[in-house]
Amino acid sequence: PVIIDPVLGDDDSGFYVDPQLALHYRQQLAPLATGLTPNRFELGCLCDAPLESDAEIIDAARSLLGAQTQWVVVTSATHDETRHSMQVFCVTAKETFVTEHPRYDNPPKGTGDLFTAELTARLL
Repeated sequence: PVIIDPVLGDDDSGFYVDPQLALHYRQQLAPLATGLTPNRFELGCLCDAPLESDAEIIDAARSLLGAQTQWVVVTSATHDETRHSMQVFCVTAKETFVTEHPRYDNPPKGTGDLFTAELTARLL
């Protein structure tokens, strides 16, 4: 399996890297992946679209699926201010699974990297 975490940036700080890297991820790397783990910001960059609604996020994730790519897990996909929670979407060609976890103010950077490492370890 090839798991790719397209580290591009996040909602609160924008790009960490040259924005043109998103095009390379989309065209060259994403098609090689078994699975991808972008956050919502990164998914929007890969698909060149602002993603606000759950349906837009799910459609964008599905647009990355292909012959090799079987799933996309979107971290920090949406948040519910009233419940103080964050949602994570696991999107396949036929299904979407949503998990929820507490939302923290000023979360540390790198939690998506840790998530991808833990997910990959579990899959292996």
